[in-house]
Amino acid sequence: MKYMVRYFLVIITIPVILSCYRETDISDIPYIEFRSLEFVPGSSFDSLVLSFYFEDGDGNVGLFSRETFPPFHPFDYVVDDDDSLVTLRSNSTPPFRLVTPGTLDEKFLSDTDIRTPYNCEDYAILDIGTGATDTFFIKKNEFHYNLHLNFFRKVNGVYQEIDLESVFGTTSCGITYDGRIPVFDEESVENQRPVRGTITYPITSSGFPFIFGNDEFKIEFYVYDFDLNLSNVASTPDLTLLGITR
Repeated sequence: MKYMVRYFLVIITIPVILSCYRETDISDIPYIEFRSLEFVPGSSFDSLVLSFYFEDGDGNVGLFSRETFPPFHPFDYVVDDDDSLVTLRSNSTPPFRLVTPGTLDEKFLSDTDIRTPYNCEDYAILDIGTGATDTFFIKKNEFHYNLHLNFFRKVNGVYQEIDLESVFGTTSCGITYDGRIPVFDEESVENQRPVRGTITYPITSSGFPFIFGNDEFKIEFYVYDFDLNLSNVASTPDLTLLGITR
């Protein structure tokens, strides 16, 4: 059974360009507040529909789809002491360094071989030409997505973060609940105009009843703007699927 679909739709429901002039009480660091979460059962896939308020003083919350180059690239490669890319099975000698693709930027990672067994977080299976692939050791880039969500389920009265890899297994590599809020008003970005509104973010899956059951759960989330300014962390209240079913 396929539990998740990597499909995201972001709807900016009430964007308001506040003024042609800067408002001193609107910070250039984005601010967000939880508004609602609904569970919408479907015939093939269900949806969790998250809505939250946002405001930003220079109007640059959002990424164009073409922005996949640094600093918005998906991941950094790991190279070894011989400047060779480290793979799952390569005979690589530390120290290991992180290298940002398409740049000369690099930074130290480890003096020892810190490769783990294969998992979705630390490896990427990539085409190396002529139809062949290899499994590269990588470090995911936090800034590739500008909306990040963390899911928590209450177990014996204590919230525990849900490890999606352990829930779905390695067949879900490449699936993520994080997303990329698009640019919804180019003029506000170009003119650095303050903006505020509500973002509605549906997440589709057939696995929500499997994940949460009748347990209480919550979602914590945060955003980055184009300048990589980090918002506050917002959170839903304690919820159950039954209590938020539309």
